[in-house]
Amino acid sequence: DTDVVGTYTITYSATDASSNTTTATRTVTVTADITIPVISLRGDASVSLELGDSYSDAGATAVDNVDGTITSSIETVNRVDVNTAGTYTITYNVADAAGNAATEVTRTVVVEPIPIILVIPEDRVVNAVGYLTGVNLDPQGIASATDGDGNAIDIVADQTGPFQSGNHEIEWSATSAGRTVSATQRLKIHPLVNLATAIRTTEGDSFDIEVLLSGQAADYPLTVPFIISGTAVEGDGDGGDYTVIIAEGAGLAEGDVTATIFSLSITADDVAESEESVVITLGEPTNAALGLNREQVITILEENLPPQVTLQVSQAGVVGSSIAQDGGTAMINPEVDDANATDTYTVDWANALLTLPEASVVIVDGEGAGFPYEVLEFDPADLTTGVYLVAVDVSDGVNSVSAAVSINILAQAPVLSEATDSDGDGISDADEGAGDSDADGIPDYVDNINVVYVANTLASSAGVVQSEPGTTLMLGGIALGLGKNNVMVTESEIAATENVAEDQGYDYIADLIDFAVTGAEFGHSYTLVVPLSVVLPEGAVYRKYSTLGGWANFVENAINALSSAMTVEGVCPELGSDAYTLGLTAGDDCLQLLIEDGGPNDADGIANGTLVDPGGIAIKYIGTPSDSSEITLSSAQLTANGSASATVTVTVLDAQGVGLEHMSVSASVAISGAGVGTFVEQGSGVYTATLTAGNTAGSAAVVAVIDNGE
Repeated sequence: DTDVVGTYTITYSATDASSNTTTATRTVTVTADITIPVISLRGDASVSLELGDSYSDAGATAVDNVDGTITSSIETVNRVDVNTAGTYTITYNVADAAGNAATEVTRTVVVEPIPIILVIPEDRVVNAVGYLTGVNLDPQGIASATDGDGNAIDIVADQTGPFQSGNHEIEWSATSAGRTVSATQRLKIHPLVNLATAIRTTEGDSFDIEVLLSGQAADYPLTVPFIISGTAVEGDGDGGDYTVIIAEGAGLAEGDVTATIFSLSITADDVAESEESVVITLGEPTNAALGLNREQVITILEENLPPQVTLQVSQAGVVGSSIAQDGGTAMINPEVDDANATDTYTVDWANALLTLPEASVVIVDGEGAGFPYEVLEFDPADLTTGVYLVAVDVSDGVNSVSAAVSINILAQAPVLSEATDSDGDGISDADEGAGDSDADGIPDYVDNINVVYVANTLASSAGVVQSEPGTTLMLGGIALGLGKNNVMVTESEIAATENVAEDQGYDYIADLIDFAVTGAEFGHSYTLVVPLSVVLPEGAVYRKYSTLGGWANFVENAINALSSAMTVEGVCPELGSDAYTLGLTAGDDCLQLLIEDGGPNDADGIANGTLVDPGGIAIKYIGTPSDSSEITLSSAQLTANGSASATVTVTVLDAQGVGLEHMSVSASVAISGAGVGTFVEQGSGVYTATLTAGNTAGSAAVVAVIDNGE
C-alpha cells in the first residue's frame, strides 16, 4: 500500500505438474514523501516599468519528484499597480500532493515615475528700490519642466515677491503623476543706503550722523564711503574722506537698519560768523545701493532755534497712542529736542486741558536736563472711547512751538496670548505686547513692519506707503480711531468721524489714505510714495480733507506737487525716481506726493515739522441735471441805463434733488443790449452770474442752459 508507510513482502510461488511447489519473496519498503517541489521563474527576476506602462506577468513552473509537473498548482500573489510609482514583489508558492511546500520564489517589479527634467533660473542679485522690491525671478524666461516624453509640465515658485532686502531662497517645483521635483534659486537684494533729511543747528550742539538702510544686508561687510565738506570753519566741523564698515554681527539686528557713521559736535566760540554748513555726501557703497538721500546738509546758525517737540503717550509704563479705560492712569510726556544746549523751556498745557478737562499737570524732574518740566496725567476711565487730539505749546523763552498727538481711547486693553502671532513675524502677541515701539500708531503685536518711515496700506496687501528715510510715518487720527491698523480710510468713514458731509461732486475710485509724517525741519516738503489699488483714470484729481478747509483739491506749486508712475514687478519705483512724471497720468498706479509742512496741503496748517494729510484719488461726479433745477434773480426790474445789474442764481439739481457740481451753465435774455456774464460755481450745485441791463427797455425771461457735457 503505497499510501501507507511500512515494509511489505511480496511472495512469488510456482507448482509443476508433479505438484512440486517452490516460493520466492521480495521485500518492498514504503517510506514518506519528503522532497519539496521546485519552482522556476519564467523570465527575469527583476522587471522595470515606467509609470502607466502595461504589465503581463511571465509566471513560473513547478516540478515535484513524485507528482511530476505541478505548474497548474502554483499560487501567485501579484499586487503590481502600474499607475503608482514604487517597488512591488510578486510571490509564487506551490505544494506537492504530500503537502511539501516549495521554497517561495519572488519577482521584483519596479514602477518608475516618469522622469521630470526641471530647469530653473540662475541665482539673482539685485538692488532694492525701497522697503519692498519687485524682482523678475526669471528674466530670460528659462524656467521649465518636461516629462520623459517631452511633455511640458507647469512649474511654480513658492515666492514671487515683492521682497524685503536680504537673502531669500526660492523653491521652484513641478509635479507630474504624483511626483514632485524641486530646486532652489537664491536671491540677494542689497539694501538702499540713505542719509536723513537736512538739519538746522547751532554752535554747542552735538548729535550722531547715521546711514539708514532700506532693510537687512544680504552680504557683509557692507561699506559706505562718505565725504565731509562744507563752509564751516575749523572747529565747527572737520572735512575729509571716510568709510564706515559694517561687519556681519556688528549691527543691523532684526528691525535695526541704522548705523552711526560719526558723531558731530559743533564747537561754540565767541566769534560772530555767518551761516555755515557741514555737508555729508555718500559715495558708492559695496553690498548696498545709493538711495534718494545721498547728501545731508547740516546748516549751522548763530541764533536761537525753536525746539522740536514730540508727545509720548504711555499707560502703566507701556508707550503707545492706544490706551484703555480699564488700564489706569495715562501720561503725556513732551519730549523736547533743542539745538541750543543751554535753553530751558516751559510747557503750556492750556489747550490740552480744554480737550481733557479732567487731566492734571504734574511737575517732574528734567532727567538730567537740569530743570523740571510738566507732564499731563489723566484717567481714561473719565473719557468716552474714541480719538482725542491733544495739543501743547512749548517755549524756550525766544521761540514757541505747538505739537499735538492723537490718543485712541479703548474700552478694554487687548488680551494677548502666547499662542497667537497676529502679525506673523514669529513672535507671540504676548511677547510683543500692545505698546508701539516705532510710534506709527499700530500696536507692536499687529505690526510686522519695524521701519519707521514705512506704513501699511491694507493689512492683506504687500503695498506700503513710504516716506523719506529719517522721518517717521504714522496713522492719522481717523485711521487710528478705526482700529484697522493701516492708513486706509473711506470717504464715508471720514465724514462720519468728522461729522461732515461726504465730498459732494466727487467719486473716490479707491480708499483714501490718512497719515501723519514727522522728523524733518519745520517747513520741510515731505516726499511720499503711495501704491494705488486701481490705475488712475482720465481726469483724476487728488482731493484732501481738513478741519480747516473741508474738502478741497490738492494745491500744486513749486514745493507741493503730484506725480505718478507705473509699478515695476508689482512695486512702485523708488522714492524720487525719474520714473515719476509730474501730474496724474491715466493708467499709472503709483502716486508720489510732495507736500509742504505748514503749506496749503498740510491739514494742521502749521509749520511744526509734522505733516497731516487725509486724501485720495477722485474723479468728478458728473450727474444728470433735471428740470427740478431752479433759477432766481436778485431783482426782476432794472433801469435801462446800461449799468444796472442783478445776480442770476441757478441751482442745478438731479432728479433726486442733489445739487450737481462741474456743470457748464450759461444764460441769456432777449432784450437788446442786456446780457448775462460768466457763471461762477459756488458749490453744492449753485452757480451765479451777473445780469446787466442795456439801454433798451423791455421785458423778457432770463433763460439758463445747463450742460453736463453729454
